Amino acid sequence: MQPHHNVKTLKLRGYQGDTIPIWPGRGDNSASFDFPNLVTLRIVNCSELLYLPWQIGKLPRLKTLEISGLPNMEYVADSETLVSNEGSSLFPYLDFLEISELPKLKGWWRRTESGSHVVNPSESYHGETIPRWPRRGDNSALFDFPNLVTLKIKNCSELLYLPWQIRKLPYLKTLHISRLLNMEYVADSETLVSDEGLSFFPSLDNLSIHELPKLKGWWRRSESGSHMVNSNDSRRSREGQVEWESSPCFPLLKILSIRNCGNMMFVPLCPQLEELIIYDSRADMRCAHRPLSCTKLKRLEINNLEWLKSMPIEYTQFLSEIEIVSDRRMERLGEVNEFPTSLLSSVRTLRIGICPKLVSIRGWLEHLSALEYLYIRDCPKVELGGMSWHNLAATLQHLELMKELPEGLQYCTSLKYLYIRNCPNLKSMPKWMPKLTSLQELIIGWCSRSLKERCQQPNGEDWPLVHHISRIDMW
Repeated sequence: MQPHHNVKTLKLRGYQGDTIPIWPGRGDNSASFDFPNLVTLRIVNCSELLYLPWQIGKLPRLKTLEISGLPNMEYVADSETLVSNEGSSLFPYLDFLEISELPKLKGWWRRTESGSHVVNPSESYHGETIPRWPRRGDNSALFDFPNLVTLKIKNCSELLYLPWQIRKLPYLKTLHISRLLNMEYVADSETLVSDEGLSFFPSLDNLSIHELPKLKGWWRRSESGSHMVNSNDSRRSREGQVEWESSPCFPLLKILSIRNCGNMMFVPLCPQLEELIIYDSRADMRCAHRPLSCTKLKRLEINNLEWLKSMPIEYTQFLSEIEIVSDRRMERLGEVNEFPTSLLSSVRTLRIGICPKLVSIRGWLEHLSALEYLYIRDCPKVELGGMSWHNLAATLQHLELMKELPEGLQYCTSLKYLYIRNCPNLKSMPKWMPKLTSLQELIIGWCSRSLKERCQQPNGEDWPLVHHISRIDMW
């Protein structure tokens, strides 16, 4: 059945053919994929589909293209059906492209028999990346998707690298690559062209690199041992190798997330970086930096406290939020002596969760002079009693913790929100609760029945200790 030609959203799911049907064109006998008003196209779980019709790239209003669950597709487009009209762009208005669950995907179309990456539309292509087309009137190459804003590539284990032309997309803001299990370098040196004056991801502000276990770096070293980069963007060490620390990469990047990349050696230079997330990566992974760079970093999320040893001071001068999650080795926050605790004075939020061996946050607490939000979750061994809370008296406003109410908390008179969970041994409220004069919300979860009864209004024994709190919730 042919969809109406004015359809705006089309989802093809569970189709069993090896090619998408090409219906007769309107008013003639030609074949076409003629949907001039199509805005969104989703192709999902079509197990036999081998490639897409070339006409999809010419849809004048297509903005969203999602391709997922195509286990037999090796190339998005078959070379024999690819036609590029003179002077026209592929996907002229596409701003969102997601390719996921294509385990055999090797590239956009096939390589020529000679191995060249620059092909004419009528030639065949057998490559493992997206090739280039000749530009009209010269011998240079173009990469289309001129308005692409978001690119996501997931679960394509045969994809070895991305085309270097991606770095020039003028409006690309979000790039997410994940579960590309055989990718060692995002870009292959053979396709990296060091053209003078080319921008490197001029608009990219959000980059996620997740579950690339073989990834070593952004690009491959040349035979001489150097990375192929713009000559104006690098300085060479005495050995003649490019220093990552002085190679500008992502000029406007604000959010960088790296997860499960156990072979990655460097965090690239990001002078405007505001949020850095690193999970399950090398503890000795180095951060590329220049003096006075990366001073805009505000949020850091890690699952290995040891990684702070490799972090340049420039990254931490203005940190306002630190989150440590799922660090299964950490026992004490102060155990990383190489990290200057004086830099904690700007931190306003500290989150710690799922750290089963953590027993103490000493070594940090006394330096968190600006702390407003403290969250401690699923750390069953942590002990907060006997610690000094005086330095937080004027700043701490939100507190979430487990098991107990430490005595020192009575000095935090600025506290507004208190959440306690998993506290079956807390049988009554401490006598100093009325000292928390700013407290507006008290929430206690998984508590004892006796505690709930003691705090009941108006006759509970502990009601006089908590009656000044606007909202009390216990379960």
